[in-house]
Amino acid sequence: MDDSVGGSNQNDIFSNHVTAATSDVEDAKAKQIKENLQKYEQLFGADEDAFDQPTTTKKELWSYYLYYNVRRQRRGPGSYSQALFQSALSGDGWDPAISPIAKGNCTTGGCVVAWGSGTKSVASVVLIANGICFAVMTVMFVSLGSAADYGNFGRWLLLVLTVICWVFQYCMMSIRHAYQWPAGMVLYIISYIAYGATLVFYAALFPRLSRFMPHVRKAREEDLKDGKISQAEYDKIESLERNHISSVSTAHSNIGYLLTLVINLSVLLPLEGNSFGNNLALCLTNTYWVVLGIWWFIFQQPRPGPKMPQGSSYLTIGWKQVALALREVRHLPQTFIYLVAFFLLADGLNTSGSLISIIQNEIVSFSFLQITYLGIAQAACSITSTFGFWYIQKYFNIRTKPMFMITNFFSVFIPFYGILGLWTDTVGYHHVRDFWIYNVLFGLFQAPYYAYAQTMMSEVTPRGYENMFFGLFGITNRASSIIGPNVVQAIINSTNNNWMGFPFLFSLCFAASVVIWFVDIEKGRENCRKYVEERKLVRVAKESGLTTDEVIDGITTGELVPEATLSRSGSVEATTSSAPIFPQQLKKACTIVSKIRAEERKTIWSTASSPDLQKTEIFPGMMFNIAKEYMETTKLWKIVLKMPKGALLHCHLGAMVDLHWVFNAALSEKGMCISATEPLSSSDAREKAGIKFAFSKSPTEHTGSIWSERYEPNTLVPVTLAADSYPDGGRAGWVKWMKDRSSVTQAESLDHHLGIDDVWRKLNAAFAIVPGIVYYEPIMRKFLREFFRTLLKDGVRWVEFRTAPFTRFVLEGQEEACGDSSGVMRAIAEEVEGFKNSEEGKEFWGVRVIWVGMRHWDADAVVKGKFSRTQISGAVLTFFLVDMRECIRLKKVYPDLISGYDLVGHEDSGRTLRSLTPELLWFQSECREQQVNIPFFFHAGECVGDGDETDENLFDAILFGTRRIGHAFSLYKHPTLIDMVKEKIHSRRKLSHLQRTRGVPAALANDDPALLGQGTSGMTHDFWQALQGWENLGLEGLGSLAQNSVRWSAFEDEAGEEWEVNTRKGENGSGVRAARIKAWNEEWETFCGWIVAEFGNDA
Repeated sequence: MDDSVGGSNQNDIFSNHVTAATSDVEDAKAKQIKENLQKYEQLFGADEDAFDQPTTTKKELWSYYLYYNVRRQRRGPGSYSQALFQSALSGDGWDPAISPIAKGNCTTGGCVVAWGSGTKSVASVVLIANGICFAVMTVMFVSLGSAADYGNFGRWLLLVLTVICWVFQYCMMSIRHAYQWPAGMVLYIISYIAYGATLVFYAALFPRLSRFMPHVRKAREEDLKDGKISQAEYDKIESLERNHISSVSTAHSNIGYLLTLVINLSVLLPLEGNSFGNNLALCLTNTYWVVLGIWWFIFQQPRPGPKMPQGSSYLTIGWKQVALALREVRHLPQTFIYLVAFFLLADGLNTSGSLISIIQNEIVSFSFLQITYLGIAQAACSITSTFGFWYIQKYFNIRTKPMFMITNFFSVFIPFYGILGLWTDTVGYHHVRDFWIYNVLFGLFQAPYYAYAQTMMSEVTPRGYENMFFGLFGITNRASSIIGPNVVQAIINSTNNNWMGFPFLFSLCFAASVVIWFVDIEKGRENCRKYVEERKLVRVAKESGLTTDEVIDGITTGELVPEATLSRSGSVEATTSSAPIFPQQLKKACTIVSKIRAEERKTIWSTASSPDLQKTEIFPGMMFNIAKEYMETTKLWKIVLKMPKGALLHCHLGAMVDLHWVFNAALSEKGMCISATEPLSSSDAREKAGIKFAFSKSPTEHTGSIWSERYEPNTLVPVTLAADSYPDGGRAGWVKWMKDRSSVTQAESLDHHLGIDDVWRKLNAAFAIVPGIVYYEPIMRKFLREFFRTLLKDGVRWVEFRTAPFTRFVLEGQEEACGDSSGVMRAIAEEVEGFKNSEEGKEFWGVRVIWVGMRHWDADAVVKGKFSRTQISGAVLTFFLVDMRECIRLKKVYPDLISGYDLVGHEDSGRTLRSLTPELLWFQSECREQQVNIPFFFHAGECVGDGDETDENLFDAILFGTRRIGHAFSLYKHPTLIDMVKEKIHSRRKLSHLQRTRGVPAALANDDPALLGQGTSGMTHDFWQALQGWENLGLEGLGSLAQNSVRWSAFEDEAGEEWEVNTRKGENGSGVRAARIKAWNEEWETFCGWIVAEFGNDA
């Protein structure tokens, strides 16, 4: 009943504690830490994935774009507000070169305003206001940036900041007179701070939006998890989506910029020369933002971050996290190199923009109309360039950094052009045309700069820390200008020359671009992944009271912690399952099981324990049919029954469901009939006569009783009539009789004089009876559902059963069999999918079919009828070739259902693999020709001979490349074959407890449970017997056998080399296998935790 396979051993159950002497140790350790922490995340809410994170919707994405549509409303909080403030400031200032002093006489020369006990230039006051803004932003980003990463705080923070900006923008409209410049300065500072903060915290959202886009989520949660893509391939998918959202967002910001400028012309043109037109333009700009920005707060889906760590609050977490990040700068070198470089670049570029804006306002005499025209030119160019850069990047598959470096060239050129203005008045921002050039170049190259700058930041930002690091990014982007404005205003104040600030700004931008060139994005991503796992490790250790080493090893505090799931709102919803249990408790569970086994051997499996047993020889490895009723009352039975058993790899479909169910199904099916080869009038006839079942539309009900001499042989009789008239107990007696005819009875199991040929005769007789019932379509469909339901209830998630599709299959309501095998394959495929998609079958992994031919077929007999003279590649069409050809045909129809090919039946009396070499070689050749993958899963070594031609099937099975060997009883006799098997499957781990397999990993299977009297499709009986039968096979050994079954399952088609690699790597490999092993491991840990909780005190 075992299916010898290549694979793992019991130590794999504790793979987190096994040290492999390979070059993959570091990767394995990192993976182990990650998996342990993922289990803790559900308990402590230490990661956003501990919550139910929704998939990004179209409405949500477009509302994000709409809010971004007003991102460049610097015409409101920036340019227009600053222009109103600076206009009032200049109106209250004077030109120090003109005597006497007269307020309002400033032109394009110097202009000063009263400041304390002295004076300051207007440019210096504006730069001081900007410096205050950036200083406050710095404090805000540090104190609130990290807080926005936790819970739903970031969502509410953005809403509050947005509303503040809206309110103070409307208040800014009241600035209409020169003497109001102090009030204008205050309103400008508050609105600009709120505006700058909204940009930072809003920009921090796009990495999450991209992460939860449908195709990105599928790539991460399915393709990456199942091993279909590598981490690098996934990183590329997510990076492209980030660039996509960032670029489209930036384009939308420029579209909004252009639209607001055009809208503003509707008041600026009619009111040209009237300063109140400027106030109205600001009102329209702000209203545009309100109308488009409100939708984000309506359609935004709740995406809570991690829970706030213990001992922290929203007021303190920001300073703690930033301090920690700065202390651990060595862990994120690429991130901080980029932040420092961008600090310099943003300082230089932002201050350049402020200085150019000051000069531009003076050159155009604070004309909102002229400023609007210039803005329209910039916006039009920005829209074109943003889409253009994105499509170029997408078409040529260019990474983020090279695109960013192209824009950086013009970041350096902008202040350099201002330097030229020191030496000549022809160029260098002295004429209106210079500002047209500046706005066009800015639109063409600096609009994409913003998109790539924030995408670069997202590439080197640890997941779950977006707000904190985008807060730091905001400091470098906006608050960095706390230095630039102060230095430049000091230079201008001392020289009274606005152009003297450009050399300093040029040096900043140039130095920054050089540093950014050396930022390694790939290393940065890897550093971020490790940083996230390390931070979670420290947090989990602190909140669980464990050391970090104990968390890595998966130690719990000794008590089961109820598992909880966190809803989107952050509330805790208790579930009935247990928390994942780690290696120490796995070992504790093994000890408990060993103690229970030892105790039950004394109290149950001993004749001294009960007088009723003294007449029977009682021992743990006793005959199954005798022991069955006793074993099902034990604690070990309760334990093994609940055990996750992985996959059932070796079984025959017709012998899988309890015979009591099968015969009652026949009684319930209208039209089902029974026939016999002779009257069943005597006990001898009832024991030996041939019995068949078949569907009939019009059965004969008035013929003689099948139990009397008047019965005409082979006449169909309604099964209900035959059962009800059964002479020894009626219907109940009939069911018992049929079960005895179709299975190995207890008496037969004790007849030691019966040889293997006698046993095979009984099995063949049973296999001849049951198909007439099971292979009638309505019963087959019910049979399959009962089969899957029973397996899943028993802890079996996957099954690969053998079936002979040539078996006579009758469609519902028909009397004649199908003309080919498509009918039964269609029924199987439909029932598998139906069960998997049902509520009761949602945890079922699925089914694959191993197509079987019969060893007893005559290889020399030509198939009669329509195939009689057909030839395949020069060979006469025999039964084997017809069957193989049909297998290949239906593999194309059901590629995911058919997994392999085998030959079944009594091995000693059937054809050997050697004698079938021509047919098998043809089959392999035809598979290659038809481009289908149908490997062999041969029965072999199911014999007691030693060195005869049947025993030699083992050699041929291996030579034909069989992927598993069914039974392999005689393998232990061939040391060389054992070494070949181990070498071929690259397995160097030994199952010390399976002495007779000598290191060849094995998986348990139940083969024909219905015919052997087990009464169930499940494998609990088999695992229980293994546990009792071998002294040195404990719970860990059972786990190894179950895990092997998953490792060696044929979940999907794999080429030969791919199969060998992935079975060797197991959970560290790729594809479905790796994911299923991980899933089984989690079930196993939970199961062991249940043992500790349920039986720990008793043991």
